[in-house]
Amino acid sequence: VALLALIASSTAAETLAVALECRMEKMRCPGALVGIAAGGQPATVLALGNADADGNQSMRPDMRMRIGSVSKLFVGAVVLRLVDQGVLSLDDTVAKHVEGVSHGDEITIRMLGRHTSGLACPIWNHDFQAEILADPQKQWSARALLERAADLPMHHEPGRGWHYSNTAATVAGLIAESATGEPYDRLLAKLICEPLGLRSTGLCGQPAPPEPTPNAYRHGRGDRWLGYGETFCDVTGYSASWAGIGGNMYSTIRDLNVATLSLATGRLLSEKSRSELLAWRDSAWKGTDAG
Repeated sequence: VALLALIASSTAAETLAVALECRMEKMRCPGALVGIAAGGQPATVLALGNADADGNQSMRPDMRMRIGSVSKLFVGAVVLRLVDQGVLSLDDTVAKHVEGVSHGDEITIRMLGRHTSGLACPIWNHDFQAEILADPQKQWSARALLERAADLPMHHEPGRGWHYSNTAATVAGLIAESATGEPYDRLLAKLICEPLGLRSTGLCGQPAPPEPTPNAYRHGRGDRWLGYGETFCDVTGYSASWAGIGGNMYSTIRDLNVATLSLATGRLLSEKSRSELLAWRDSAWKGTDAG
């Protein structure tokens, strides 16, 4: 039975690999790392294609890649672990810990986690986009991002709507720093990465993830690499710090297999914090733009 299961799993992985390679060709995607995990079994990892558009190096499972907004799962876990330690309360206001945030005396940490704070996300502002395009390797600090957000109108009153916001995650990270006196990258390591044994995961402190890492590409619009479109752009070495604490992490496919299962199920949390993590609420969002 075990042999048959292994053969079935292998066949499924091969079939998926063929389908993914066809999709990658249509997308002009040079390479990809894919992890398949189910039923508590060890993950199957597929390293497909090349680490650069010229085909000079194959993709490898140990390569570190940006994980974008999966970073927010880590931010939430850091905050909830601090809640379990009695350092923070989800009912704390932002103003209790961080100054200079619009409506900070009304927004709670719980609102930040639920994306109901109403805080604007500067990445959708054309002036901010122009700044990023003018210096794509610039490392944006969390405070600089807050300053850009402060110049923009709120999406809605605190707690009176839902709107996905990178700013909310950045503020949550700053609250963790303020409450503990430790930098966020150290809290990330101490509270999440070390307990889970994640050795190739962290916050990017430089434009590109640490080696080994593949080249980076995206499909931009016209002569702009920023945004989503049809123009193939090489963005290797460009910073993603403009995404803030909730979008500027890197990891490996193997680390992610461990982290996502543990963090999404609240394995590191108390029962009370786990219930907060898993409490489902309909956002009632009908839009087409996550910004």
